[in-house]
Amino acid sequence: MKKFATKSQTFRQIIEDGLLYADKTRYIYNLIRDHKFCFLSRPRRFGKTLLLDTLQELFQGNQELFKGLWIDPETIIDNAKSSFDTQNETILPFSFKKHPIIRLDMAYDKTDTPEELKNEIIGDLREIALQEGIAVTGDSFHRIIGNMTNGLTNKYGERAILLVDEYDSPVTDHINNYKVARANSKVLHNFYRVIKSYSARFDFGFVTGISRFAMTSLESGPNNFSDISMDPEYAGVCGFTIPEFDALFADRMDETLKIFKERNHGDNDFTVTDLRRAILEWYDGYNWLGPDQALNPFSIIKFFTKRHFSNYWIHSGRPFHLETLIQRKPMDFIQLKLDSYTTEELTESKLNQLEPAPVLFHSGYLTIDRKKDALINFNQKIDMFNMDEEESIEVFFLKIPNKEVKTTYKEYCFRTIFGSGYKDIQGLGAELVYAFSNKRSEEITILLDKIFGNITYWRRIAREKYYHGIVHASLLAAGLRVESEKLGRLGRSDLVVILPDKKYVIIEIKYLRNIENNIQSSLIDALDGALEQIEMTDYSGPYRILNPTEIIGLGIVFYGKNMVAAKFWKGRDLRLPPPLGTDTRDE
Repeated sequence: MKKFATKSQTFRQIIEDGLLYADKTRYIYNLIRDHKFCFLSRPRRFGKTLLLDTLQELFQGNQELFKGLWIDPETIIDNAKSSFDTQNETILPFSFKKHPIIRLDMAYDKTDTPEELKNEIIGDLREIALQEGIAVTGDSFHRIIGNMTNGLTNKYGERAILLVDEYDSPVTDHINNYKVARANSKVLHNFYRVIKSYSARFDFGFVTGISRFAMTSLESGPNNFSDISMDPEYAGVCGFTIPEFDALFADRMDETLKIFKERNHGDNDFTVTDLRRAILEWYDGYNWLGPDQALNPFSIIKFFTKRHFSNYWIHSGRPFHLETLIQRKPMDFIQLKLDSYTTEELTESKLNQLEPAPVLFHSGYLTIDRKKDALINFNQKIDMFNMDEEESIEVFFLKIPNKEVKTTYKEYCFRTIFGSGYKDIQGLGAELVYAFSNKRSEEITILLDKIFGNITYWRRIAREKYYHGIVHASLLAAGLRVESEKLGRLGRSDLVVILPDKKYVIIEIKYLRNIENNIQSSLIDALDGALEQIEMTDYSGPYRILNPTEIIGLGIVFYGKNMVAAKFWKGRDLRLPPPLGTDTRDE
């Protein structure tokens, strides 16, 4: 049994040390044969950097490292016969010519301004030129890359290879500051535009990262970059496919089963087949439209090292931009829309209009469940391009990929929203139920104060929708059953809390941005307005048919920097429409 690469080993270290390696050179051969510039988006810890290492060693001509792998010149023709349709494709041995390499890792420390980002990239380019003995002049991308590629081609007699890792970090690291993120995106645009202008001096280029939305910098620069992220042919280029998993880990299953049963006091009837099924349920399920789904390589290695199931990947670090977006739009991430996404919606997100599903998909928290063809009717659209009345497009349905993500995703959202205060909120469930059931306005106010006291960033977002999301998330985190924006006869209720004994609490939330005169008078008006809205729009309608024991109305108002007020409807039961001219609200 080969040992695992449990540290950040390079491809060379893995091969020379005889560590476990999933051979991806068949995919690499296709990439180099069919593309000149490529882009690949994959979640963190899925092997993107290792893929770049492999490409670098390949183009540096280090043929000895690839002995016995698919691309080995001694066996490539025989390998090809078993994995290609040789009647339609020409398979030639890889040349292993030594090329000059321009490799950049854009996970820079200093990118708070576009000037810092540009200086970091230029600094790396100058360092590569210095190591290669190439003289470069000027301080522009155009001048430096022009000098470098000309000098490198003259030195090696071969065109350069461009490899870029973490291409999106300068943008995603500043996702909470659109001005900086946009400015950095323009720097990347200029860099790749220069790459395009010198494309004749490159033999191959490969760019990778987590997110897809920052790719707009590439598309508006070198529009000849091929995005292979959702190309079925390359679905297994990162991670373990199921055939790879079975081949690489078969010799570990018996021993792992024995230790697993000893540690977990497992049923003696639990077999290797059961263990394999459980592993796939926990760590498989990533789908990029290929014939094989992919297993999370980080979690698989951790499982066979620790010999027990746990949430290894999801607790190993999270993309900063994902946490920022969850804080900004909490309920959009807690209540996910998983159906009917077009290819454009999944891949063309704009920097200032990011939606949860595409971000979660590229970050590894969602994957493709299935796709189907859908028809779009253009009857009511201007037929500018002589389109048919109906056009078929692909529509994707998403899902959480596996048990590892499913068991911790909501907790991850709550911890991102509430920080260390999440544990405190979990203990408020019984108090909230009591306050709701007994219509204790003051206690609800105190409990909400406790919850919001744990959130340091919430004051910066002065929008009613944001407070709506935070209250909903708080109630869910406390263990209560909650519905949001339930459609009724005359409108949508903000929140409905479902209590034991078939009690329903209908909540309307208001936010006062400015209070010009008397605070108390403004609060009373706002609270009364919230309760009146519950009554007049008949938010209780959908729940009357459920034969409730009680329907309770509650208005909540946020105001100022950190203040909250609440008021229950304490009069007549909301189950019946009120008589005209009747006002039973308490003072």
